Amino acid sequence: MEKKDTKYYSVVFVGIWVDCYLYKLAHSVEYLHGSKLFDIGKSIVYLMLREFVHVINVVFKNSIQWQEGHDFIYAMDGFKDLCGLPLVVGAIDVIQVHI
Repeated sequence: MEKKDTKYYSVVFVGIWVDCYLYKLAHSVEYLHGSKLFDIGKSIVYLMLREFVHVINVVFKNSIQWQEGHDFIYAMDGFKDLCGLPLVVGAIDVIQVHI
């Protein structure tokens, strides 16, 4: 996730990426709130979070897997019946992710 400075902008420290993403997950805030809190542009927050999710998916590709086909629909229906939550296909519980 590390980037290099260009003549147009300075790189945001990778620790801020992680902090911003975890804060957004914990508090479900808008990009503008994260932008003001971490003193970075709103579009940068969006791009950072998008890349952070991509990195998590790549690093944990064997630990976090999505259902496919009929299993996907079955899981979605199961969550709706169990919790009343539509369009949910999975949940993570009791998992420790070393950062």
